[in-house]
Amino acid sequence: MFNIVEVSYTDDCAAILSELENICFPHDYWTLESLKGEMQKSSTCFFVAVESQEIIGYVCFSLLYDEAELNRICVLPQYRSKGIGSRLMDFLINKLKALSCAKLMLEVRSTNSEAVALYKKFGFKTDFVRKGYYLNPPDDAILMTLTF
Repeated sequence: MFNIVEVSYTDDCAAILSELENICFPHDYWTLESLKGEMQKSSTCFFVAVESQEIIGYVCFSLLYDEAELNRICVLPQYRSKGIGSRLMDFLINKLKALSCAKLMLEVRSTNSEAVALYKKFGFKTDFVRKGYYLNPPDDAILMTLTF
């Protein structure tokens, strides 16, 4: 069983999340420097899924007034299809509702069918598609919103 805990910036934590990024997003991962920058923003929060003292996934979001943006959600490949992504999403949604957030927005690759299915499962609606948004590899971005 795993726990979900909030993490703050440390060099060690940023390094671990950078390793997850490289594994989970081989074509468009956040660099270590990008992660450090995100982790130090007061508007950005990171929550990690921890099992046996190992970080197996995380969710990152930014909050501005009553709107949030899902920046990242990832789970290591060997832990996928075990409900971890769903638990992270459920945790995030409950956290945002407790903060009186009005909506949660995100963008996702059109070819990332697992993520699109996860978001639809939680009630996200497609707002529009940005054609050719991603370059490596080429792909469209689907912009989605969940209104609370």
